Amino acid sequence: MDSARFVELAQAQAAVDYGSSSSVRLANSAADELRAMALAALSSPQETEQLLALLNQPLAASWVAYAALEHGALTEFQRARCMATVQALARSDNLASIGARAWLAEHGCEA
Repeated sequence: MDSARFVELAQAQAAVDYGSSSSVRLANSAADELRAMALAALSSPQETEQLLALLNQPLAASWVAYAALEHGALTEFQRARCMATVQALARSDNLASIGARAWLAEHGCEA
């Protein structure tokens, strides 16, 4: 797994300017590639560990946590790390918190 590329794509996606159609297209393309990279990494225990190491990268952490929780065969420790990331997002004071709270509610979890 190319961790540097994953972080680069997360940065591109986070920098979207919704007033610019080209920026939105770039961000959507980055999101598609992020999802594909995460799903590919989750198919191997070694690559899953490489992916989960990105939980320490602020812009990549949410991509990693959601993908791993929804599609990964995780150990309890890995699951707890990902859940803690989503719960921290839910408690934050930004737009990401709305999505995190909704995700937690959908999955019967508390913030």
